[in-house]
Amino acid sequence: MPTVDGGDQSVSFLRLGLSELEEATDRFDESAMVGGAGADSRGRVYRGSLRGMSVAVKMICPDVAVHEARFSRAVDAIARARHPHIVALVGACPEARAVVHELVSGGSLEDRLGGEAPPLPWHARCGIAYRTCSALAYLHSTAMVHGDVRPANILLEDERCSSSKLAGLGMPGLVGPPQLPSGVALAYVEPQYLTTGELTPQCDVHALGVVLLRLVTGMPVRRRRRRPPTGARPGTRWWTRVPEGGRWSAPRRLRCSG
Repeated sequence: MPTVDGGDQSVSFLRLGLSELEEATDRFDESAMVGGAGADSRGRVYRGSLRGMSVAVKMICPDVAVHEARFSRAVDAIARARHPHIVALVGACPEARAVVHELVSGGSLEDRLGGEAPPLPWHARCGIAYRTCSALAYLHSTAMVHGDVRPANILLEDERCSSSKLAGLGMPGLVGPPQLPSGVALAYVEPQYLTTGELTPQCDVHALGVVLLRLVTGMPVRRRRRRPPTGARPGTRWWTRVPEGGRWSAPRRLRCSG
């Protein structure tokens, strides 16, 4: 594996060609696409097999502007982020505007929190929260900002959610300043960013807070402030709503005093 000089520390990742990515993904066959064509407006992700490794190939959409020097700097920064709860970079292909990561095959936290998926048990929620906080604490300790923390970028290792990893690192750096999302995704954007356009650790902390709220309540982010649930009285303590929102069984409900 080639090593790229990263200043105070070495950075290792594969420098790949387009032909190798085509072979890895069966020429970007639609059956290998993760999440469907509309999963991310900035790019598509394909499952693949590369040099004996199961990988996820992220292709940046052709209509998204990517500056070559910015791409190179962002990839080097992503490669430095080595943490057990962050999806590891395997390689990059500037020619194809693609980055290759290890494959985390259990789906995303968004998949588990939405739709008809069974509710997550309490211990799984706590584990996901801990691992995500640990990953962000590491990034911030190295002066890095994730910039896109949301349930869709928290990947699960298996159906039991015994492990999880933070994905999506470096996307704002790869494609330039991100466009403001619309609808429910706007809830993850730190208000000050709307004014300054500057990604800071506070942006990650704000988004993490929304993720934790979803983990605790099991409820979706809404476009507008929803009306109080039926039967809720003014002054109802929040912890009486949490067990119901999370669909936990009675033995798992929070017990709070005071």
